[in-house]
Amino acid sequence: MPFTLWKHILADLARLSVLCAVALATLLGVAATIPPLSNGRLDAADAVVFAALAFVPMLAYVLPFAAAFAATIVYHRVSSSNEANAAYAGGISHKSLLVPALTLGLGAAITLTVLNEQVIPRFLRRMAELVTVDAARLLAQEVERGRAVSLDSGPMIFADQAQRVAPAPGSAATDQVEFSKFAAIVLDEKGVPRQELTAGRATMWLYPPGALPRTAEDDGRDSSVIVADLDTVIAGDASGLGGFRDTSRFQFRVPNPFRENPKFFTFGELRRLPGEPDRINWIDARRRALAGEAGRADAEERLATVVAAGGLTFTDAHGKSVDVRAGGVERDGEALRLVPARGADVVEVFHTRSGDRSRFAELHTIARGARLLPAAAGYTLELTGFRTRESGSGRTFASSAERTRTQLGPLTLRPSPAEAYLAMTTPELIDATAGMNAAGVAAARRDLAERWAELRREVLSKQHERMAMSGSLLVIALAGAVTALHRAQGLPLTTYAWTFIPAVLTLVTIAGGQQLTEQSGPAGLPLLWGGAGALLLYVVWRFRRLARH
Repeated sequence: MPFTLWKHILADLARLSVLCAVALATLLGVAATIPPLSNGRLDAADAVVFAALAFVPMLAYVLPFAAAFAATIVYHRVSSSNEANAAYAGGISHKSLLVPALTLGLGAAITLTVLNEQVIPRFLRRMAELVTVDAARLLAQEVERGRAVSLDSGPMIFADQAQRVAPAPGSAATDQVEFSKFAAIVLDEKGVPRQELTAGRATMWLYPPGALPRTAEDDGRDSSVIVADLDTVIAGDASGLGGFRDTSRFQFRVPNPFRENPKFFTFGELRRLPGEPDRINWIDARRRALAGEAGRADAEERLATVVAAGGLTFTDAHGKSVDVRAGGVERDGEALRLVPARGADVVEVFHTRSGDRSRFAELHTIARGARLLPAAAGYTLELTGFRTRESGSGRTFASSAERTRTQLGPLTLRPSPAEAYLAMTTPELIDATAGMNAAGVAAARRDLAERWAELRREVLSKQHERMAMSGSLLVIALAGAVTALHRAQGLPLTTYAWTFIPAVLTLVTIAGGQQLTEQSGPAGLPLLWGGAGALLLYVVWRFRRLARH
């Protein structure tokens, strides 16, 4: 066993592969930082952090080429300087001479396995979190550029100036933005403005998911934004009124744009993920949608009984009660029409003007027509031919003039039939809703089942991709060494090309097989592993030609 020869060759291999890997990973990490930095998703400070984080995931791509380059260059020197011939003459076999390359490949494969299964997923998650849209930063940047900003599920916001400031000590808010000459426009589902608000000054606080008490439509996973306006003018709100207020306050949610991905999960987490699909937010969102549809289907079955027993109680988006008194319900297309109680010709609604800070906030509305319209978070109550009476602080005002139409919502029925379904996991919910024939339930169940199957395929593809990358790294290192020994008379870089091209093809087949497995399941595994298998055959062919001579 030529330990001295092994030691010196392995030292050269390790030094050259480390230098090559560091240089390539640094270059790719900086290159990966350019797109999010140029489109405004990263500021200068975050760009440095992002580049440092990107260095580690890039090792998964550069280690195979660094190992191949080091093996090719070192063994080409050994071969071209007749060290290999001297070793053969001294009784050292071809296989024995390849032990340092095998050790390098094995060590690099183990390193890549640890990186892929434990380290890189955490770094990828942190990188994704850095480039996720920051609502406060986006508002401040776009306002300073003179643009209007429209956040998901929120109003369009305009301002002359916006400045980020630190929230007050002890506040649960993560960000605070001060606006001057502020305006906001609330749009309906069709994009038509339904409320306009202007103010001389406004302050926005951004709260992380779960920091504020949850409302009926808040699942605790979205960020909450609260805006307080001073010297406010409001026009065109849902009640058809407009006016001036010293201070107003409104709240909306910003869906968390961070999308869970199996690549963010370590080995143990990835193995458990097919049985715990709710850890993926885009799976959990569909689970909640199916629970809502199932709860709505159950509610419609018992709605008539509940109405006859004394009316309906809903909770609005602000957590306030909306009590409806009617005599029954009738199907009206996709909506449910509320029928006045016997001996009455109106439906009564007892509620509170949401967000109104005046003393006269208790409302009693009577309507000639009322319908419950399906909404994403429950129902929307549509009233036609209605009058409203305000009361508060011991005083009651006369009813307003009859108005044509208004809507209250989204409203959640209390007690909510969906709560039992929301407590179920995805497998339990799919089984529990298997016998429901409602069209909405069937469509939501089918969508959830398809996404769950997609997740299982994606997990399978990611597991095999990681294993194939590590296995191919060992074969690539051997390919570089064998090719260099066999082509001793060729130029070093030309010799490296005979390793580089097969290595690229191997990684391409792994990537293509991973995508095919994600789309089609196990049918893509032969392609995923085929590249590494073909490269292994190439190494065996090269070695046999080398050993024969």
